[in-house]
Amino acid sequence: MPKKHISTNLLSLVLLIILLFPISSYAEFSFILDGLPVMKVMSDIGGTESANLTEDESYSYRLLLIKKGNKYVWKSREDKELIFSHSGVFYNFVEPNGAGYIRVTKEGDKFLYMEHLTLGFKNITYWGIAKEFNIK
Repeated sequence: MPKKHISTNLLSLVLLIILLFPISSYAEFSFILDGLPVMKVMSDIGGTESANLTEDESYSYRLLLIKKGNKYVWKSREDKELIFSHSGVFYNFVEPNGAGYIRVTKEGDKFLYMEHLTLGFKNITYWGIAKEFNIK
């Protein structure tokens, strides 16, 4: 195969990759919080129950928050957009339509979080430790 044909194919491949996967969409993405819950509390009109989570359960309820451009996104909950606020020692991320919120605070060298979900009249709260928290 002639050299010119190879370089033309390579250039075509590079252009195709750029068109299919725009670099700007990756550049605007950053992790804010990566956390694993240790406890789950469920509450409704019938009562409240709590349970310590196994390691497998903890990973299945993992909390991921990201930032895309100027927007905070609840990646682990259907990519819902969140409103951020900071008050004293608490960092708050609230879903504006009432689906829930995340509250984060630092205790010693760890970041603790509470993830609260509202599903109709049922409430679920996960208490956990953030493996990573990157807020500025």
